[in-house]
Amino acid sequence: MDKFSLTIAEQQSCLFLSGLDPDIEPEEVKEYIDTTFKISSKCEKMKTKKDRFKSSFKVYVPTDSKQQVLNENMWGKGIVINHFLHIRRNFNREVNPVTA
Repeated sequence: MDKFSLTIAEQQSCLFLSGLDPDIEPEEVKEYIDTTFKISSKCEKMKTKKDRFKSSFKVYVPTDSKQQVLNENMWGKGIVINHFLHIRRNFNREVNPVTA
């Protein structure tokens, strides 16, 4: 192969952010992260049981900036920032073993 002409994707990491006012919008979180850490992020507001009291977000950041964003000193008191856990809930799934 003489020349590889495809663009390589930037590695992204998912983070969980919670404890913000319920009226905060994803665009506000993205703007704070992008400005504070000088990166380009993506942000999605999550639906949780505590939506009336606080808002939570799934945040995508470049993997090489993840530790910087996880620094709790960069966030206000009461804010939770951590790795996003991808939990699969299959309560109604039945397991059917294969029999030969």
